[in-house]
Amino acid sequence: MLNTGTIEANGGQIFLTADAAQDLFDRAINNEGILRANTAQEVNGEIVLMSTGDTFTSGALYATNDAGAGGSVQVLGDRVAVTDGSIDVSGTEGGGEVLVGGDFRGEGDVPRADRTFVGADAEIIADATERGNGGQVVVWGNTEIRYLGRISAQGGAEEGDGGFVELSTRDSFDIRGEVNTSAANGETGTLLIDPTDIFIVNDADVTGGGKAKTGSAGDLDGTISSDSIVFADLDAVNNEVSVGALFGLGGTNITLEATNQITVGSANNDASDVNLKLSNSNTLTLSAGNGDEDGAGLGDITFVSGSRIDTGNGNLVLNAGQSGDTSGAITLGEVVTGTGGLTINAIGDVSLAQGTSSVGALTIDAVGAVTNATGVDVAVTGNADLTASSITLGNQAGDAINFGSLTVNSAGAVVIAENSATVLSGTSTASSLDLDSTAGITNAASASLTV
Repeated sequence: MLNTGTIEANGGQIFLTADAAQDLFDRAINNEGILRANTAQEVNGEIVLMSTGDTFTSGALYATNDAGAGGSVQVLGDRVAVTDGSIDVSGTEGGGEVLVGGDFRGEGDVPRADRTFVGADAEIIADATERGNGGQVVVWGNTEIRYLGRISAQGGAEEGDGGFVELSTRDSFDIRGEVNTSAANGETGTLLIDPTDIFIVNDADVTGGGKAKTGSAGDLDGTISSDSIVFADLDAVNNEVSVGALFGLGGTNITLEATNQITVGSANNDASDVNLKLSNSNTLTLSAGNGDEDGAGLGDITFVSGSRIDTGNGNLVLNAGQSGDTSGAITLGEVVTGTGGLTINAIGDVSLAQGTSSVGALTIDAVGAVTNATGVDVAVTGNADLTASSITLGNQAGDAINFGSLTVNSAGAVVIAENSATVLSGTSTASSLDLDSTAGITNAASASLTV
């Protein structure tokens, strides 16, 4: 099915569907024209392109609303490509919904694509133009996604929060596009990326297990030349997110979720310097593990030796493991968050293993032990709230531990040596407590300590 013209059904629905028999059609749906289902008389428009084969669009799909929230657009098939053109579900009172290749996390009744491509000249817009929250955009592929385009799900100019964007697959990804979920007068929205394993690397140009390729071999229809798309297999073992790509996504909260493990550094153990310029209202979240769903993962977050993360003044959250995962440990490198905070949750041990870390506030909640290696410097300008089976910090050669104030909770022993005054705050508990300070130990007003 080929559309090169204009189809309008304002306030209604546009469905282009096709059933592609295997080996008969390379491209079951190919939209090169304009489909317009803008809202009319308070009825949101809906556009659905769906086939059992390949679904391509390079034209314009509009389901906008100039008096309310935007409508919805779905582009679905076995292999899905938004090669260029635009998809727009913006609304004055809120952004709409765009599903390319599937729904949130590949769940629900929406058909899921095996492979999905969004080209460098493709634009997906789900903005709230005046008031309300940005919309939701999902790009999903069971086996892989390649995302090179631009997505905007911004909050309203007058009020409203940023929207939600997911770029996800069970296996391999190549992500080199732009995402903006900012809000002029509200909270920034979120970008979610969640394959099996993630390596955060230095390369400013390359993300994912491979690059999009050009040429004729393996093209979907064998007729395109220089801009042809090849759905070649990506390398799931080396799923990499580049520092440059993360930096380019600074207009959004970033959540990287791996069902198995996350490594700050390459698969070849090369160190990474993740230098982000997040505001103090934005957050980078790294979450590893999937519990017992589809087989337990490791749930580990590991910094390769020499690796560091600098969020500017943004917050950093590390979540290692869920109940059912096999490890859930964190091996931390150097972390700098400025005025932002560092939050660590782990079902295993937490090791402050290397480097000089400086954070505005520190929260650690670990089922296992919290320790530090030799030569590690940790400076927390605000409160450090530490919960673990045992806590041993500051007793290694050449280390330096400094907290603005300290709260500890442990069923086991707590041993902490500070290179400055120790100020206990909040409610602290321990089976035994050994505090060593170079400048005195104080129990703050209204604080309690049970040993």
